[in-house]
Amino acid sequence: MNRMMYRSMPKVAGFTLVELLIVLTIIGILLAAAISSYQLARIRSRDSRRISDLRQIETALALYEGRQHKFPVDIYAAPGADPAGLSPDFMPVVPREPLGAVAYAYAISADRLEYHLGATMEDAQSAARDSDSDFSSVVAGWAQGFAGDDAAGPCLATQAGSFCYDIVELK
Repeated sequence: MNRMMYRSMPKVAGFTLVELLIVLTIIGILLAAAISSYQLARIRSRDSRRISDLRQIETALALYEGRQHKFPVDIYAAPGADPAGLSPDFMPVVPREPLGAVAYAYAISADRLEYHLGATMEDAQSAARDSDSDFSSVVAGWAQGFAGDDAAGPCLATQAGSFCYDIVELK
């Protein structure tokens, strides 16, 4: 009797378990590739913002020097501090790192006529690696100096990243 019931059941069209597993595996691989590309795009976007922020700070420092004939001790000094920082007279708000709102690395020479500005980049393959200064204000003996050399790693020991993109103004 069991044989009769089995033979009389209509065949249902559908996918086998193996076919479903293959489809799910392909979808998983495509999803992993998409997430990886998205993460890399976000990293590159943050690195571009860092470079843009440093260029804006560089412009504000040039304006500050034009008026004060030297560079500020602290670019993040509060308005009304002595000596003043860059905000609000030279830029509305001094930008900070996109991740964690950490201050960018900044060092000045003892006479305040030279400065070193840096940001830790995340993308080790960045083309910006070849266009920065690679200066070490630690070797120069500046207050709050940092190593801007690409091989030295991040600008500040407290930061995670691949290398230090730096800008320097030397007289």
